[in-house]
Amino acid sequence: MRILYLDDNYDDHVLMYEVFKDQLDTNLHCIFTTNEAIEQLRYREYDFIFMDYYLAVAADILAPLIRKFCQTPLYLVTSMSKESLNGRIKFFDGVIYKAKSFVEFQKNVRETINDRRQSTV
Repeated sequence: MRILYLDDNYDDHVLMYEVFKDQLDTNLHCIFTTNEAIEQLRYREYDFIFMDYYLAVAADILAPLIRKFCQTPLYLVTSMSKESLNGRIKFFDGVIYKAKSFVEFQKNVRETINDRRQSTV
């Protein structure tokens, strides 16, 4: 499984690597900018794309582009409440909420992936 994770915060990259460290079949590619995301999507295919909310201004541009050129499941990753998202999720397949504990966050990520895989079978 190949996952592209777009987040401008290095600490969140480390957190996401921890989520998948025991998953030998997962190739996680973390990037910092929308330009890097566009470049990666031009040359590689991914099974999932996760994008941090705080790049949402860029996501307003990037998410529709991703939708135009590929059907890869696209998820917003955030610690914000559902109400605070203010309709910013229209181009996303869903939201992965950051939890207060790592174990809970890891569970949220893995459940999202498993749910998506089961819905496409």
